[in-house]
Amino acid sequence: MKEASSTVVVNIHLRPNIHLLLEHKVTKELFSEYCKKRFVGESIDCFNLIQEFKNILSCNNNKSSINNINSSDLSYENYKENNHQQLKEQHNNEKEREQVDELIHKIMNNYIKEGSEHEINIDSQTRSLLVKTFDNFTTLTNEKKAEFFEEIEFQILLLLNGDVLPRFVRSKTWHQFIADNSEIATKCCSLEDLYLMKSLKYSLNDLKRRTVTMKDIQFADMVCLDYSCYEYLVGSKDINVYFCTGDTFFEDFGVGKSNVAKAIGYLPFCAEVVISCLRDPYGTKRIYPTTVFDTNEKNEEIIYLNKEFYEVNLEEKTIPTDLSKYHVKVSSLFDLRTNHIGATVIYFNSKYYFITKCIHDPEEFPSEYIYYKNGKKFCKKTVPMISISMHVITPISKDKCHYVHFASGNLGGIFTKISTLSVFKKMLGKVSVKSRETLINVLNEFKLEKYVNNRVGYERVKKTIELFNEAYGITKECPFPKTFEELQEL
Repeated sequence: MKEASSTVVVNIHLRPNIHLLLEHKVTKELFSEYCKKRFVGESIDCFNLIQEFKNILSCNNNKSSINNINSSDLSYENYKENNHQQLKEQHNNEKEREQVDELIHKIMNNYIKEGSEHEINIDSQTRSLLVKTFDNFTTLTNEKKAEFFEEIEFQILLLLNGDVLPRFVRSKTWHQFIADNSEIATKCCSLEDLYLMKSLKYSLNDLKRRTVTMKDIQFADMVCLDYSCYEYLVGSKDINVYFCTGDTFFEDFGVGKSNVAKAIGYLPFCAEVVISCLRDPYGTKRIYPTTVFDTNEKNEEIIYLNKEFYEVNLEEKTIPTDLSKYHVKVSSLFDLRTNHIGATVIYFNSKYYFITKCIHDPEEFPSEYIYYKNGKKFCKKTVPMISISMHVITPISKDKCHYVHFASGNLGGIFTKISTLSVFKKMLGKVSVKSRETLINVLNEFKLEKYVNNRVGYERVKKTIELFNEAYGITKECPFPKTFEELQEL
């Protein structure tokens, strides 16, 4: 496993907006060069000339009129309305009229007229109308001149946004730009994504609630997308780990800053096996050997704090959730870190979601390690930690699945003051970096054992999926095995 050098995960889930991308000089040049390599250079060149033409006419206070529209609102009516709201009639001097005349001839003769050297792909009706109107162009007002190329602009934008942009987002060109120019890349992000990120940002109230909700699923979808990591996944057998601070995803809880580790890649096992083993307490301890549970007088580990799942509240969009408590050995130099969590697994949108969110309520859930020795109960105070873990597992085949693990938190105690990204990477990040190798080795061992020690995980997954589907009226067939024996055959 390798750590991707200096890649910024803040941008991983944010798509560039076509309008903002073309508004910024640097990204516009970057995208234009990419278009030329993808054999659509004539379209972007024509588009840029039209913008230059309109700017000379001062139609938009010397700015392009392509912003202020979300990608989801890319319709001709919205585009035209946005243009008209910003058009201004101004008296052009002789030099400007010459520039306009030169540009209009260049655009028409090189890109629009049938058989032209760089003829762009537009519908015949639009082409015919433009050629016909061109003969009377000098008699048009500035506003009408600016409207002249509106339909072509829109058709080019549809091409760039629908066909070219998705490939650009997954290209090495854009990934490298993100790594080198994170701030500029973020400014070009889709407004929808930015608004979504703001609305889903975790608050202290989210940490206090006991249950997992659909907000957590939406959050997992947002943070587990891998747009800017795509290049590292193609043909790679590795899982790559990315780090960043958690400011983008979490409000200031008043309990120290959070940091983020995100592991992405493929696993050579079916998704149902992976999710069952991850959900299993025995599997958890094998994959993450620093995990410690409370014990009872019989020296049995106490995994679940409630035997039954919380009931689903459709109004609050809650999901069947159980409560657990575990401790983490951070280092021999420090005390145990304790985490109370609400956890669930569901199958939704053809993916498995395994969500664990901490419950920050010191009065009801104190941080303490309870264990028995020689029949005597001991209660040792521990340090509370804040953590959120989200696995999104996508089935691919019987021996392959796509794996994303988003983990965020702070270690509490002294680390609330010095919880830097470098500390996080050193203390907990190394666990993420080694987790794939450990996970594969453990899964191979479990497979040889026919998963006999993972029945608890299988049953918890099966139960939550059934409860969720029943509560939300989901009738779509779920590929999760109906019996434990079926899982053993995978």
